[in-house]
Amino acid sequence: MKTRIIATLILASLATVAHGQCSKSGLMDEGIFKDGALIKRTKTIKAELGTQFGFTYCASGLPDDDAVYEMEYEVSHPPMLVADGTIRTRFSRMRQVRSENGMINNGVGFTFNYEWELVPGVWTLDVRYKNNVVFSRQFVVN
Repeated sequence: MKTRIIATLILASLATVAHGQCSKSGLMDEGIFKDGALIKRTKTIKAELGTQFGFTYCASGLPDDDAVYEMEYEVSHPPMLVADGTIRTRFSRMRQVRSENGMINNGVGFTFNYEWELVPGVWTLDVRYKNNVVFSRQFVVN
């Protein structure tokens, strides 16, 4: 079951920012995505199966070109009764992300794949490096 939940976390598919195009670190796009492309900039998300939401980010000025960074992507959400009968309020996944030209262009998000995931409330998506939140965004799901 844990694998199914983690599978809903979009790790790199939201990385729509072209490598080499970010000039400073920060959030690039946020909202509803389809096939990795932003289709609506918003922080309010309708809870519907197939809806994909999240944000893209750029980390620039990194010291090592072509280095690999161990990032943690975490999704926190209101209590969710999953199919196996357990209640979850968060999940996370470690991911190795490679920099190019001293930059990382990537994204994090969530896709509603199961009825039991359609939980209204505040959802927080975090990107952490060495246990520190470096990018975060809250979305209101209704």
